[in-house]
Amino acid sequence: MEIKNHFGVYGICFENEKLLCIEKTRGPYQYRYDLPGGSQQLDEGLTETFKREVLEETGYSLSRYSNPRIYDVMVLKR
Repeated sequence: MEIKNHFGVYGICFENEKLLCIEKTRGPYQYRYDLPGGSQQLDEGLTETFKREVLEETGYSLSRYSNPRIYDVMVLKR
């Protein structure tokens, strides 16, 4: 089994009890929904990465957020 590493910053956004999702437009997950997020740039913290990615992908600026949590996830590709 080949192991590939990808570090991404993703988060959960709610407004008026609605979950913010994006629809993937390309790649292996095209036409599927995902949480906003993406790759971290050099000298960028987790919160800065998430705020930038939300703005880039949705046009929304985050007004309130809690401290980031870190989770490791392993996805097996068959």
